[in-house]
Amino acid sequence: MSVHVRIYGDGPDLVFVHGWGLRSVVWDTLIPALELRYRVHLLDLPGHGESSWDDSIEDLATLAASVATIVPNHATLVGWSLGGLVAQYLAAHRPDLVATLVLITSTPKFLAEGDWTSGVEPAVLDDFATKLKTNYAQTVSDFLTLQVRGQERATATLRELKARILPGPQPDQRALQVTLDILRRSDLRNELASIHQPTLVLAGEHDRLTPPAACEYLAEHIRGAQFRLFHRAAHALFISHAEKFTLELLTFLASHV
Repeated sequence: MSVHVRIYGDGPDLVFVHGWGLRSVVWDTLIPALELRYRVHLLDLPGHGESSWDDSIEDLATLAASVATIVPNHATLVGWSLGGLVAQYLAAHRPDLVATLVLITSTPKFLAEGDWTSGVEPAVLDDFATKLKTNYAQTVSDFLTLQVRGQERATATLRELKARILPGPQPDQRALQVTLDILRRSDLRNELASIHQPTLVLAGEHDRLTPPAACEYLAEHIRGAQFRLFHRAAHALFISHAEKFTLELLTFLASHV
């Protein structure tokens, strides 16, 4: 297994980790604003994009370990959705790698169950798991639609996401099933106290996958974390609200990197 990464620019290292079923091209429009000041690493998660799959990956720990192989020491880790779970895990367990943390519409626990109501209902993930076996394109299209529901510019954002993702290489079916199960099983609430890096948490007001309350929980339980709510945004706020996102990111990095 090898994790494919594209690198742009020079300066302090920024490593971007994308969400479930997608690939690193979701970040491409950010490159011009970042590469003049930073060394930008855009990776494809195992079994996604240009990265091969490794059957030894079975949980969040082993997924994070695969990502750790390409993260330089003292990097800023930027994680979105599933990528945010990976980023949280590495910040807690590999502080030598992660100097600064940015969590975009992320959560410590994706699934709603028990006392945790700020998540997705189990039936939603079960439905994705069933559909994946017969129609990848439709399943990912449905997932992308869910990501933009309720936000302004929803149609334009959905069109942009589909244009970037659907024409490219399809993720490995094993990767999709295993990472979906990682979303189902992972719970990092008890590990947030171990994260001491400067952290920025960004939430979308209308996000239905990682509700603002989940992002607020992160900001409240990671010591010193900053929280920003993007009004009229949903899950893919770095696309729908690109200018505001870039400003928040650069402002945070200027203070901490």
